[in-house]
Amino acid sequence: QKVVICYQDEDNSDYCSAIVGTVDSSDNSISFGSETNFGDPCYQTRIAYDANAQKVVVVYRRKSDHHGRAAVGTISGTSISFSSASTFNSGYCDYFAVEYDKGAQKTVIAYRDYNDSNRRGFVTVCTISSTSISFGTEVALGNYATNFALAYDDNASKLAVFYVRSFTSRGRVISISGTTPSFGTEADTGIWESGSRGGDVAYDTNAQKLVFVAKDNSSTYVEYVIGTISGTDISFNTPVAVNSNSVSHPNIAYVDGSVVTVFVDTANSNDGDYVVFNIAYSLTRSLTAENFIGVSDAAYSDGQTVT
Repeated sequence: QKVVICYQDEDNSDYCSAIVGTVDSSDNSISFGSETNFGDPCYQTRIAYDANAQKVVVVYRRKSDHHGRAAVGTISGTSISFSSASTFNSGYCDYFAVEYDKGAQKTVIAYRDYNDSNRRGFVTVCTISSTSISFGTEVALGNYATNFALAYDDNASKLAVFYVRSFTSRGRVISISGTTPSFGTEADTGIWESGSRGGDVAYDTNAQKLVFVAKDNSSTYVEYVIGTISGTDISFNTPVAVNSNSVSHPNIAYVDGSVVTVFVDTANSNDGDYVVFNIAYSLTRSLTAENFIGVSDAAYSDGQTVT
């Protein structure tokens, strides 16, 4: 029941760092515990919560050699401590994403190996035991892949990965067997996106769909698409713009029945802006004795109480 932020601490030799936040719902405030520096001097920190292990996993690129590293964090009160970091790839790694797969009960990392001859994207599955972390065999996702994002679809019970390849955002379904990932067919989101910007994805609980946002380079607007998983494949509707001015670096979250995207408004002095929106959806559920309330069959005039 805490939030954890991870980051590169430029005031402390660029060490990988984390801090625990406590939200006070009575006044919408947040307070923080003491900062913890751990691991190595780093770049590009990413974090996820592993519900099975009840730990956080922080992923980063080590500054000295650019290797992909991960460490397990344990929260106690308002403090956090970390195990020794472990290397999951000894190449030049970047564009990380990390997410928890509820079905497999594993944390999954997606990243690019810049030293690979085709600069391929890879996915590796993590196993946490106490405070240690180990990694399965990395599996190649595709050539020249960048800007990864991961999200779990509760309805489909599948994890999906999004990335940029050939200036287009793409998505694939990940299936995990033990510690080995496999992938469904790659699908084009329809959003033309440069490799330097990236997108983000969230699961809409009401609609039971994945919602992916990115900056479309042709319009420079934030656009979203709805991802529908069927088996091991994913398909997308036509992209929809949520604003009408130039932006960069959009992120997305599902909050209390709506979707909110936050971004840099480059047309407005680079201010941080947000848009809250809802996607259209329909759900079909079976009629049962439990969810059937009844029909009021009497005649009523305006203002009367209906039984």
